[in-house]
Amino acid sequence: MKIQVIEPFSGIDNHFAQFIRRLSGAAPGDGLEIAARLVSHHTRLGNTCIDLSKLSGKMLVVESADEREGIRCPSYDAWLRELKISRCVGTPGEASPLILNPPFLYLNRYWAYEESVAEFVLERCGINWSSIPKERLKEPFYRLFPIKNGEMNWQAVAALSALGSRISIINGGPGTGKTTTVVKILALFMEVFGYKDPKILLAAPTGKAASRLGSAIVEGKGQLELASRLIDRIPSDAITIHRLLGAGRHRMFFNKNNPLSADLVVIDEASMVDLPLMAHLMEAIPSNCRLILLGDKDQLTSVQPGSVFSDICQAGSNAFSPAFIRMAKELTDTSDMTSAEENVPLQDNLTTLIKNYRFDEGSPIQGLSKAVKEKDYERALEIINTANAEQLRWKDLSQSPLRETIWKLVETIHRHYLQSIPERDPVKALSALGKLGVLCATRSGFLGTERINHLVEQRFLGRHPARHSAYPGRPIMITTNDYNRMLFNGDSGVILEQDGGLWAFFQGEKEIRRFSIADLPEHRSAYAMTVHKSQGSEFDTVLLVLPERINPVLSRQMMYTAITRARKRLEIWGTREILIHALKSTTTRTSGLKARLSSLSDHLNRSS
Repeated sequence: MKIQVIEPFSGIDNHFAQFIRRLSGAAPGDGLEIAARLVSHHTRLGNTCIDLSKLSGKMLVVESADEREGIRCPSYDAWLRELKISRCVGTPGEASPLILNPPFLYLNRYWAYEESVAEFVLERCGINWSSIPKERLKEPFYRLFPIKNGEMNWQAVAALSALGSRISIINGGPGTGKTTTVVKILALFMEVFGYKDPKILLAAPTGKAASRLGSAIVEGKGQLELASRLIDRIPSDAITIHRLLGAGRHRMFFNKNNPLSADLVVIDEASMVDLPLMAHLMEAIPSNCRLILLGDKDQLTSVQPGSVFSDICQAGSNAFSPAFIRMAKELTDTSDMTSAEENVPLQDNLTTLIKNYRFDEGSPIQGLSKAVKEKDYERALEIINTANAEQLRWKDLSQSPLRETIWKLVETIHRHYLQSIPERDPVKALSALGKLGVLCATRSGFLGTERINHLVEQRFLGRHPARHSAYPGRPIMITTNDYNRMLFNGDSGVILEQDGGLWAFFQGEKEIRRFSIADLPEHRSAYAMTVHKSQGSEFDTVLLVLPERINPVLSRQMMYTAITRARKRLEIWGTREILIHALKSTTTRTSGLKARLSSLSDHLNRSS
């Protein structure tokens, strides 16, 4: 029998399992109760369901500080039989607490979210060539995407896909030109289709990501060879997805019964969007509206359950139909384009950008990110060990006492914030937050964010003993959603002195927003943040702190996400053992979305 160690269950997991057992009349410890605990547990950890076939027959060992519990999962066939006869388990579409779609078992609402996303994507697959006025396409396309020395231009391919489809997925790492491509798509959108007043909406998961998207589009507009009357019509005001949908505590203002008024919606940093939010977004997109999703499938997935962008990318491939390749051949070089098999879903809708425009070929940061993405951990170690310290530095903590290490780290952070954060200028202060990013793998532990932030905080409290946790220059991060103030979990800001008092400043979509300290929702210091919370941000220098012992959060995706936050310089602090473990480990979330998107026959059967 295979043994698998899992994280401890929470009180919510246990209460939910007991509730399901009482509701169904099942005996304690039977297959239904085990399944209910596991579904709650795995959903809390970011999965949208459990795969019974991968858990069946295993002994699950739950280890905590004060106990060790073993749970024996039934065999797959016996487990299915037991679940199918329970009145708490239904088939897809039924109003039951749990939904069974073998081999997956879901909480009902996550089944509904996943079904909604799958139907939206599959309904919009393919290219409608008749919708493109080809006589107006070639001149602006050649102007915006000129052919250079027969070089394959994946940005041009992405633009062609976006013009002809109602959903376009553009995947690529930082520096591959995703927002540059979108600016050109927006220009083509108006030139080719002749829109005089197009309704284009731009959004991202966080205020910081929305601000960066808006700034990138402003910069891109300045480089376009386009009539000023058309450039002026390209919007650059990006907002958060929550604000786009009119999010409230209990519902979204825009939904399937009250859709957005839009011709084109662009979502940046789509890998950060969790399953529930993506489902709400897609429900609010009208049938005649195009949706463009920009993201990086190799980054960490969303904090909340789901891995929607990654699932969509994995269900498809960077392959295209013969019709698409024929059209592309008229407009750009097609030497590297792969022909897709017949009737493959998402062909023509997914483009992966490959060329990096931010780093040169010799950049150790670029080389390291590529090696990690390609699972070449030996090459990654070689780059780390031989890199120029001015761009990439490895600090081996194997021989350093932990207490000495953390105090060096605290001193580094304390000195940086003393020197770089002005006490009264919110523009300069918020800009300075992007100079240094101290990213930790974990919140807890000796080298986790909680301890590091606490120790740095104490250094500053020594300078401001009467002000407690509010003092000029303190970086903060929101930890709960506040729909009234439109501040959301993960939004970062800084406390400064202004008008005789202390205020909290956040970068809004269009302007800097100021809040009274007393009006802020729950928040914490953000001298250091987890790698997960850093998504959507970039820093001149990234200091990645690995934990003192092996932890489940260590993964190749975590390393890649942290590395790609660095614009100019990267430091990695840790031991070689922990580094190798992180480079070799891969985290996958359990989801049925990829399987649904990969099954074109199911879609065709539903449509017929």
